[in-house]
Amino acid sequence: MSLPISVIVPVYNAGKHFNVLLDSILAQTFTQFELILVLDCPTDGSDKVAKAYAQKDSRIVIVENEQNLHIGYSRNKGLQRAKGNYIAFADHDDYVQPSWLEVLYNKAIETNADVVVSAIENRCGNKQDFYRFPETTQPNELQKGMLEAMLCSRHSIPNTQSFNNANSIWNQLYRAQLINENEIQFPDNRKLSYEDALFNIEVFLHANKVVAVPETLYVHITHQSNTFGSYNYKSYEHLTAYLKRLEQLVLEHEITLPFMGEAVLRKYYVCLFNEFKHKGLWATMNLLGKLRKHDFKASVVSYKEAKPSLSVAKKLFLFWLT
Repeated sequence: MSLPISVIVPVYNAGKHFNVLLDSILAQTFTQFELILVLDCPTDGSDKVAKAYAQKDSRIVIVENEQNLHIGYSRNKGLQRAKGNYIAFADHDDYVQPSWLEVLYNKAIETNADVVVSAIENRCGNKQDFYRFPETTQPNELQKGMLEAMLCSRHSIPNTQSFNNANSIWNQLYRAQLINENEIQFPDNRKLSYEDALFNIEVFLHANKVVAVPETLYVHITHQSNTFGSYNYKSYEHLTAYLKRLEQLVLEHEITLPFMGEAVLRKYYVCLFNEFKHKGLWATMNLLGKLRKHDFKASVVSYKEAKPSLSVAKKLFLFWLT
């Protein structure tokens, strides 16, 4: 039997944040959902917490990975199990507002949307930032703007209304039929980074209608253990694998604008600073040599010929890449 919504949460070592997330989801004003907790071999007792909650609330479904699959493949496990007509995702160390599901679902039904997007609050210690989207009146303007931002790997801009704030999946509600019919899955983030961006790009390439709500419904917690801050997440190997998969999508969908070149510039620019931060100057100099021989020359040249407006540092880096 289908349900209105399936909420999928991969669980590794969630620590003290996990109870906060679970309590916030189970306290939703919209109650017709299943909460799929995909236990990715946690070692800190998060699995015991999940099972204790499941004994008290029948809406919780436990899926246990036989080996550590990381967050991308764990989400796929949740998708395989999901019975909901719509899919929502959450991270195990964040939390949601009480009306999170109600507002998103009502908007989806009212507009017959494939994707509904909300604003995001990011908390880091006592600091709060908000990421919102422009109010649009033109058909598909939101979808086109967000898709372009994702294809180009443009950075989210805190405390703005911008299409560039399109880099997350947990502030969105997705039609399950769209995901299933197009066989959209998360890549293996043990081998590449930004697996959520690739998932979102595929969804937006196939979606017929994307709408937004103005409310801020999802709260992302930034702390030292976030994967985003690790070396591997922005390493040359992981980002190159991401760019190769992105290139496949661009070719499959015959996207001819110089999106790829901008994505290469932005990802490798981040990669360079990541190398310096984690491994120092000598490793960074070696990486510069690797980047000169990258596999995306045609796309980068196309982007350069479009004469983009860039900072001096990025212009110099673009010159180096071409």
